[in-house]
Amino acid sequence: MDVDILKELDELKREHRELLQRLRELDRSLNGLSIASTDAATVVEALQGLCRLLKNEIMVHCAREKESLLPVLLNRGWGHHTVVRELQNEDVLLRREYERLKRALAGVKSTGTRRALETLVSTGERVISMIVEHIHQEEADIFPLLEREG
Repeated sequence: MDVDILKELDELKREHRELLQRLRELDRSLNGLSIASTDAATVVEALQGLCRLLKNEIMVHCAREKESLLPVLLNRGWGHHTVVRELQNEDVLLRREYERLKRALAGVKSTGTRRALETLVSTGERVISMIVEHIHQEEADIFPLLEREG
């Protein structure tokens, strides 16, 4: 049994719990916003928080997962699993979503229209949902593979 990979999984699970908590808080704050009555600054502030979380924590976390887990998964012949292929490409996907979020933020800052705010909020909600789903999928599929084989 590879103790290092099990320690790494424990640490990644801890980070997942923290990230999920922060994502849920952001999601609740977005759900509590009424585009019709909320000023643009409040929406922008909430979504800038998501941008910072993506760039400074989630993308860093995913790079670490890719660096520590992917070689083990590939060495064990599991590269054909869909979730392993997704792990290989998650940095590209996250960067793309980060750029979409930044464009939506720029749209609000440049136009300030309700439509731009709606686009920003829906983009943020989609990003949060995607990340939460990805974390759950890793914990349901990838982590058990590694834990069984140790």
